[in-house]
Amino acid sequence: LTYSFVEALAAGHPGFIVRMLGGFIFLLGMFLMAYNTWRTVSAAKPAEYEAAAQIA
Repeated sequence: LTYSFVEALAAGHPGFIVRMLGGFIFLLGMFLMAYNTWRTVSAAKPAEYEAAAQIA
């Protein structure tokens, strides 16, 4: 073999760093979506009660 396993692993290290960074950004986006959903659902409840109070 031309390269040993350790040399091949060391050569791929920058790719692992980029992959980890991409995974972190993906995970951050999932948390942001969950937070946005939570805020949207929790903000909708007072408007329903307010609309019901105006009708009555």
